[in-house]
Amino acid sequence: MKNFVKNHPDCVMFYCQTTKRHYQTLGYFGSNSVSCVDLFQVAELFAIEIDVAVSTVEMTVITSSNCYEGFKVIYSTEKNQKPLSKARERQNVIKFLRS
Repeated sequence: MKNFVKNHPDCVMFYCQTTKRHYQTLGYFGSNSVSCVDLFQVAELFAIEIDVAVSTVEMTVITSSNCYEGFKVIYSTEKNQKPLSKARERQNVIKFLRS
């Protein structure tokens, strides 16, 4: 599962400059996407990587977007996360994903 998130082109980590949080896209609902069964394992890996408690990790679905419609996105509700160098920084990640 770790290699899936690391190597899958739909799995991209973003850092929101507005909310100071990381967001990880997990692909769309369909074949070859992260299943709900695997989601807990992905949430654990995400929490370790961004140094937050796994209990703060939540998932949402982007319901309307030109590029990310149907994508699952995980994020942590923990405030003031420090940006990781691998994360793509955006002013407002959710607005970007919904555009």
